Amino acid sequence: MTPPKIARIHVLVLAATLFPLCSNADDLPDPIRDASFNSLATAPETGEASGKWGGNFGAGVTMRRGSSANTQGSLSLDALRVMRDSRLLANALMVRSASRGEDHEDNANASLRGERNIDAKWFGFAEQGFERDTAQALDARYTTSLGLGWRFLHGEETDLNLYSGLAYSQEHNREGGNARGVEALLGLEARHQFSEGASFSLRAVAVPNAVGPRGARVALQGALNTRITSRLGLQIAALHKYRENPPDDAQQNELVLFTGVTARF
Repeated sequence: MTPPKIARIHVLVLAATLFPLCSNADDLPDPIRDASFNSLATAPETGEASGKWGGNFGAGVTMRRGSSANTQGSLSLDALRVMRDSRLLANALMVRSASRGEDHEDNANASLRGERNIDAKWFGFAEQGFERDTAQALDARYTTSLGLGWRFLHGEETDLNLYSGLAYSQEHNREGGNARGVEALLGLEARHQFSEGASFSLRAVAVPNAVGPRGARVALQGALNTRITSRLGLQIAALHKYRENPPDDAQQNELVLFTGVTARF
């Protein structure tokens, strides 16, 4: 038998020996199994969200009965959802004060913002905001914003983001009627984790020339959260507003402080 024929016979025998093994990759011995082929049996990525919502939901109530009857209730929300190349942020702070169950004042700020990474430092954002302040005769203010942001600091304990853009705003004022238009905005968002059970968050938005009664507007919102258990905690929050041209009987500056119990999710 010639050498070429012997070589072909050896190849056929080797193929016949390995074929049953290859038919079941799990039975292959470690020297033969190649991990680089595992991806062939893995479903491709579909681009679905890889993160879940997480944050704090708070509520607080203060009542006074006697010579006067006052009630104040508050709700707060601070939530974040991080995905592969984007994230969603939901934030709200709402306070209602009532006197003898009749006269009441509402003060509310809320927003939902989506961010999309451009690179490691820059991101684009779109945001829908809502504001209500009956003490300044503001029944409702709706804002739709677009712009760019810069991740100035991004660490395990501290985050600081700066952003700017344009907003289309609509105001419904009790005394001055309605107003709408485009305005520029500047913003800041900071978060710091003091420890596993204590964190601080800060948001600030400045509008140099707002629609309606023209003038500057600034909203500053901060919250300190501490953990009592893995799920429950305490919160101290503050909301400070400045309006350059408020109604005649209102102040330019307004500060709301409250405490409440929070539930982590």
